[in-house]
Amino acid sequence: MSDKIEIAGIRVPRADWEATPASIEMLMQVLSKRLLALEEKANQSSQNSSKPPSTDGFGKR
Repeated sequence: MSDKIEIAGIRVPRADWEATPASIEMLMQVLSKRLLALEEKANQSSQNSSKPPSTDGFGKR
């Protein structure tokens, strides 16, 4: 058994994670999902989505 666990891409000591209150664990899960969705949205451009080229901004081509 490993002494660390990976949470949202970060290695955390297993004892620390197991001592984390359930409400904080749920908050971490929600925030991780929101972050992933925002990162995916930020990586979209007219080349890989249905967005028009005018939304790409300057210097992103």
